[in-house]
Amino acid sequence: MSALLNTILLEAGEMAKAGGAVGAGIAALGAGVGIGQIGKGAVESIARQPEAAGDIRANMILTAAFVEGVALFAVIAGGKGIFTSMIFLQRLLSVTVKLFRFDLNLKALPLFVAP
Repeated sequence: MSALLNTILLEAGEMAKAGGAVGAGIAALGAGVGIGQIGKGAVESIARQPEAAGDIRANMILTAAFVEGVALFAVIAGGKGIFTSMIFLQRLLSVTVKLFRFDLNLKALPLFVAP
């Protein structure tokens, strides 16, 4: 029973790590595409109105910085999802082992430990 529980927890941890990694990758790709679109729009705008190049460039840099900041938060959240899942599963497994004692008949007997 304890081996089965351990296997289930390890599989859940692997899925959580994969989800965090995929989320961080999608955030980075989305930021790259977004900043590319900002640059494209700025170049087109400067081509239409060359006299406003300074204002357009300043707004482009400010908007790209905001997009990059949001992407950074998303990548940090994905990385935290990767590492937090490992810590959570280790704590869950240790609490499970402390709360339940498994005998040879695979029956869970509660074992309450004073804090």
